Amino acid sequence: MQDIFGVQGEVAQQVADALKIKLAPAQEQRLLTPPTINVRAHDLFLRAHALGAHADEQSLEGKIELLQEAVAEDPHYAMAWGDLAGAYLTIADAYRAPLEVLGPMRHAALMSVKSDDGAGVGHIWLGAVSMLYDRNFPLAKSELERAVVLDPNSSDAHRWLGWYRARVERDFDAGRAEMQRARALDPSYTWPLMFECYIAIARGEYEPALQLAEQVMEIDPRFFYDVDPIANVYSAMARWPDATRRYESLPAGRLTRPNFELAICYVHTGQSDRARHILTDLEALFQRGYVDQTHLAAIYAALGDKDKAFAALDRACADRSARVSTPRFYSWLAPLFGDARFAALEYKVAHSAISSPLEVKP
Repeated sequence: MQDIFGVQGEVAQQVADALKIKLAPAQEQRLLTPPTINVRAHDLFLRAHALGAHADEQSLEGKIELLQEAVAEDPHYAMAWGDLAGAYLTIADAYRAPLEVLGPMRHAALMSVKSDDGAGVGHIWLGAVSMLYDRNFPLAKSELERAVVLDPNSSDAHRWLGWYRARVERDFDAGRAEMQRARALDPSYTWPLMFECYIAIARGEYEPALQLAEQVMEIDPRFFYDVDPIANVYSAMARWPDATRRYESLPAGRLTRPNFELAICYVHTGQSDRARHILTDLEALFQRGYVDQTHLAAIYAALGDKDKAFAALDRACADRSARVSTPRFYSWLAPLFGDARFAALEYKVAHSAISSPLEVKP
């Protein structure tokens, strides 16, 4: 184990030689420079990284714990700091209130940049935090573009730049092209597939979206992040009976909280009473802890109660919900798009940016 970093560098160099890749001196130096010389920190990082493809709460909590140990072992480990920022970002909204983890999320991203400004990883996550939670879109764009320049072979760099292109700029062609680059770099990575699936839905390309969702589930049958990928596409296609059957067939506990999208399905299949029962459960959960208010807004919108839907979206805005940063991207909220209050919400979001401090406090 003590020689692992030297072995890694030698293998990387031999692979580059075998593929006849010509590296610039700076690239070659980075290839041969280990990300850390702390064996225990590296072991913790690798264990955490193995959980990175999963979206369930337990995997994300385990990843955060391992990475916290890794950066405690080596406070200058840029890759570990970057992955920690990514884990915080992923657990937010789905399982934790964004405001609860936004501070440590942003700190981890900034520490990654400070530890190695020439690596792409810190810029990826600083860009993602800036886009989703700080709503600082100019900073998000510059950071994500820089990440791709610094690390063009990073699947994460391309998927987050693609997510920015699609969600913020609404350039779906550019977003999809970046997702396809991300998939080519790491074909078994579920997140680029899921992001491209959402882009296909936004484009109205439902059959390709369904194929992408099926690929996600083939790679990782446990991949549930708020919704079931396949049922989510059925809902976007207005195949309400199919979506309902899919959700009702999931094993108990597979989705960790009352299923907001099943409630929407019930509304569209003439079962509004069952939808209201799920809504009541979510409202009760909200009294005890965090619930993404865009989910409540989506149910209210389906039920035709726009006043309560917009009240929920106002709460989502105050909560720094990631989805409300670009609310028009999500088809669940489509019944609200034509209302003047929706345009007012978008204006409010666009003028609620937080400037991330580029200096990390000791």
